[in-house]
Amino acid sequence: MTAKPFEPTEEQQRVIEHTGSAFIAACPGAGKTRVMVERARRLLSDGPTGRGIAFLSFTIAAVFELEDRLRREGLVETPVFPHFIGTFDAFLWQFLVAPFGVEGCAAKPRLIPDKDDRTIQPFAAAQALPLGCFDRVTGDAIPAMIQRHGFRGRINAHETAARNTRALSGARRTRLRRCAFGGAGSVARSGMRRGPRAGVCGALPRADRR
Repeated sequence: MTAKPFEPTEEQQRVIEHTGSAFIAACPGAGKTRVMVERARRLLSDGPTGRGIAFLSFTIAAVFELEDRLRREGLVETPVFPHFIGTFDAFLWQFLVAPFGVEGCAAKPRLIPDKDDRTIQPFAAAQALPLGCFDRVTGDAIPAMIQRHGFRGRINAHETAARNTRALSGARRTRLRRCAFGGAGSVARSGMRRGPRAGVCGALPRADRR
């Protein structure tokens, strides 16, 4: 059975042919991946030889789907260099954290599993919540995340425990020169305005996002 040729809608065609950066919002099943593939086809056919494209997503599942489509269409090879296909965190780690290190640490950083899945339970009778339910910077509970876990009651003790956990983990991570994937953004942001990382950021074009 022959697959039906892709016929983009007027909106999809505008995205495919758009010049420069763009943020596109669309519901599940709207054809985002297909449009990304066709946009890649156009950029690769028009762009200079040797220049790479960064295909970024928030989820690993979306990355796998997009990479599979790009390979099946013959748009990327193995290895994908000079292109990059991965999550935002992976991109930040590979290009802005690993090459330059963590500020204040002389040793090369090591990647460790993210700590957001750690459980916060300030006392035995308290409901356990993932650390990811609390803001990375302030430690305050994130309402949507708390509601998703069906939490009811006072959250103060959980917030205090979350802040202490992040502070302890951060101090230990600094001593051991380690960085979690989820913290790659914070490390990258802290050095984007100074040092060698700032020069790289200035040279990087905006990436296509989904």
